[in-house]
Formats: sequence, structure tokens, C-alpha cells
Amino acid sequence: SEMGWEMSDMADIVITRSTAVDGKERVPDTLVMIMSIHHSMTLTLGLPLVMKYRQLRTLHLLTFNLQWAAALAISANEYCKTLDLKNQKQLWTFRIVNGISFGIMAWMRGIYWLFLCGKLHMRLYEDEEYTMMCVGVVIYTLITGFNVMLCIYPFGKKMLKFGPRSKEMGLVAMDDGEELEDTKKEGGVHPSPSNNSLMEKGDTDN
Repeated sequence: SEMGWEMSDMADIVITRSTAVDGKERVPDTLVMIMSIHHSMTLTLGLPLVMKYRQLRTLHLLTFNLQWAAALAISANEYCKTLDLKNQKQLWTFRIVNGISFGIMAWMRGIYWLFLCGKLHMRLYEDEEYTMMCVGVVIYTLITGFNVMLCIYPFGKKMLKFGPRSKEMGLVAMDDGEELEDTKKEGGVHPSPSNNSLMEKGDTDN
């Protein structure tokens, strides 16, 4: 179902961009690039891997990591939107949730992701699947960059910006109501790369 959704989502982006009068405004270049990277593994390696390696544990773990990391990020994002960062207790709740989320994302979308990619790559090498190996190198690189910039880095940035020592380090003035309100709207994490949220971001940027 995930594979089918990503294919239909990409088709929707292409059709909207190429046929709608305001296609470029609704689907800006940044959105096209981000979603192309986000869907790249499904659109290239997804079907071949499922057809040949559907019993491979590493493939299931890769899928689990990507899906559950996204679910956790969305959950943390929505919960943090409800917090009032001008309230000290809720600010600490924000810090704890953000810190836990950062650790989970750094592991699932960073360290363990690279480990699983390496294991899958070695299996493809052993089976002499050189075409999938070459495509895989490109896909691993793109998605790793996506994970770092859009999944891990935003949590780390918020940890520094709103951590216990942020005032001492001069990173943020915690009495600045406008700054805190902006962060509350963002939920302390980068929005999930879903079609709707990114589409809204694209509309705002334009």
C-alpha cells in the first residue's frame, strides 16, 4: 500500500505541475525535489527488492525504520504543537520530547539506517545484482542526505536553541514571546515530509 501511495503521489505531483495553470505555484521546484528524493527508493528499488528479497530480514528492518521513524516524528510534532513554551513545565516537556525524538531519529534514520544499507548492499554484491547495487548507491546517498537535513538536523537544532543552557549560550531569549510562539507553531520539529505539509510549505514560500 505504501508503494502504491508513493507512486500515485508522484504521479499527482507531475500531473499537477504539468497541467494546472498554477501548477508551479502549487508544486514549487523545492517540493518536486524533496518528494522525488523521498519517493526515490520506492520508485526504483522498491518493486525489484520486494519481488526477489521479500523474505530478507534486512529489507523488512529498513522498511520498519523508515515508517516508524516517520510516525514518531509526526506524533512528536503534533504533541509539541499543544505545548506553551512560556510555561516552564511545558518547556521542559518540550525539551524531553524533542531530546528523545532526536535520539530515535539519529539512530533509526542515521546510524542504523547506514548499517542496514551496508548489509543490503553486501547481499546484492553476493548475489551479483550489480544493477541494483549501482542504483542503490545513488538512492542510499540521496535518502541519507534527506534523513540528515529533514529528519535529524531539525531536532538537533531545537535541542540547542531551546535547551537548558540556551540562554547562557546566547542562542535564544526565552522571554521572547514571538520566538516561542513561532516554535510552538512548528512543534519543535521539522514537519513530516508528507504531501500535504510540504505542499502547504511550498504555498507559503511562494
